[in-house]
Amino acid sequence: MRTDSKMERLRYRGPDFDTSGVRVSRFEIPPDDEMDFATFMSHLEQELVGRGATPGIYARLEVDDILWMTDTPAERTDHLMAVAMADMRPGGRGLVNGLGLGCVVAAMLDSLEHVDVVEKDRRIADTVGEWMIGEYGERVDVWIDDAFDIKWPPGTKWDVVWHDIWPMLSPANLPEMTRLHRRYAKRADWQGSWGQDFCRWMRDEESRLYELAVAHGYTGPRP
Repeated sequence: MRTDSKMERLRYRGPDFDTSGVRVSRFEIPPDDEMDFATFMSHLEQELVGRGATPGIYARLEVDDILWMTDTPAERTDHLMAVAMADMRPGGRGLVNGLGLGCVVAAMLDSLEHVDVVEKDRRIADTVGEWMIGEYGERVDVWIDDAFDIKWPPGTKWDVVWHDIWPMLSPANLPEMTRLHRRYAKRADWQGSWGQDFCRWMRDEESRLYELAVAHGYTGPRP
């Protein structure tokens, strides 16, 4: 069993990028007493749902000025199960749908022999993906394709499959998670999706709040 921290292994390990609409950069979360009011309230809102971040330096991926991923503690925690499953299958093979910062891919490669990555955006493949190939060589393959459409050779299977194709957590992601899990059910010994439990909680909370509003006279549409 590995003794190094899975959380630390999930930190971004690569360089910064700023090209073709893809930007990977470092940013700092200061202590609470050094934040301006707007930043403090935003940070507090995240803490209230268990997604706050301790002060420190982190990495983020932005595509066309839209934030896609960070390596803050909350997001690293989201990937712990995938890394734990990989650690239980040393020398095995993995599949990650959605490259992002490559944090989960790198952490899985600490244990697995090979990881396939499906990334729809060629620009991310040409930046983060090329860095990973340079770092890990033939142990990683980056496929520029769609996780829902890519054609795999008959009999292709993986020990661990991880789906991470969404820019934000939302109940709207759940139907796509169901589709992916069905598509890879016979190809994966184990599979999971980024933030699935949290998305279910969000769905259930939205439903609870809607029913409460209806009980108090609300007649508007269901969210």
